[in-house]
Amino acid sequence: MLVSMIIIIISVVIAAKELPRFKQSSSRNDAIAFTIMLLVGTVCSLLAVHTTKNISPLQVIEFIYRPISQLFIG
Repeated sequence: MLVSMIIIIISVVIAAKELPRFKQSSSRNDAIAFTIMLLVGTVCSLLAVHTTKNISPLQVIEFIYRPISQLFIG
């Protein structure tokens, strides 16, 4: 539980430090991409802390691309 709180606090600090820079330069797309990547990283970190069996990134890529490849291969 403590590790989860530390991860969340670090993510909030990073967002609080970086997001005002995006507002000043008025690059909304960059801010959205940064926020999405920060959220994905935070969720992956929380899952890594709380699960004993981690999913391999290769399995995620296979899950995404297997239906696409089956369309072409048949």
